[in-house]
Amino acid sequence: MKYCPYCNQMVSPVKRPSWFLFIFLSVITGGSWIFIYAIYYFLFKKEQCPICGGKDLRKR
Repeated sequence: MKYCPYCNQMVSPVKRPSWFLFIFLSVITGGSWIFIYAIYYFLFKKEQCPICGGKDLRKR
């Protein structure tokens, strides 16, 4: 659990994929980009608040 300063409450952070980017790149490259996106998603994508989508979560 982390604290979201925008919602002023403790939340369980989640990672949400960018569906627009996922579909757009799938159409353009025929799905061959999915391995690169998987690496980005698991290594670099930040967790966000499930309520407001804020990415500035803090331990409290």
